Amino acid sequence: MTFPRDAIDQERLIGYVRQALARLDAGADVDPVELCREHPHLARPLAEVLGLAGDLPGLSQQALAVEEVAREVMRLRGLPERSLG
Repeated sequence: MTFPRDAIDQERLIGYVRQALARLDAGADVDPVELCREHPHLARPLAEVLGLAGDLPGLSQQALAVEEVAREVMRLRGLPERSLG
């Protein structure tokens, strides 16, 4: 997966993932380019996360996708891995 290295962009991506998964859970379509229109460089990483999330069961989908992004953010920041749950 392609994740941004900038801490602010990492936080933005986590927010976009949460928004996208909430839309999917509500039965709506998600267009990563439209959702990331204010930060278009995050559309590709969002699409990658959603591609993985699409294979997971409904309730676990949101938690696992957000946790995956959060773990990558922690790794990129050099933080020790710890339980996010």
